[in-house]
Amino acid sequence: MSNIHLPLSPTRNPTRAWRIPANASIPTPMAIYQHICEIDGICGALDQPRFDDTPLPSFSLIADWYLQAHGYTSKALLHIAYTHDMSSSCQEFVMAIAAKGMPMAEAVFLWGLITADGVDE
Repeated sequence: MSNIHLPLSPTRNPTRAWRIPANASIPTPMAIYQHICEIDGICGALDQPRFDDTPLPSFSLIADWYLQAHGYTSKALLHIAYTHDMSSSCQEFVMAIAAKGMPMAEAVFLWGLITADGVDE
């Protein structure tokens, strides 16, 4: 049985490098325009804008912009609206929406966007 000695730290070999053959094509990843989100997280992605004229609840200019930019579905928006209407405090809102799967930090942030005074002015 021979003794194998491994170096204590990686060594660099300047003659070795990862190379891609000149004629190899590298696929370009498709850019994501927007994720689609339910309360409990991302459930899909879009590669181009999708327009929907379904009437949805409105919270505040900034909250609406945030929720639209993050691709929350109609179902998620209705859950958020219902939870907001049934909650008398940030803690109640956070605990109720977190029970549906939203991270608590995001729920606190969302509560702040929805209830902020003067945001639309």
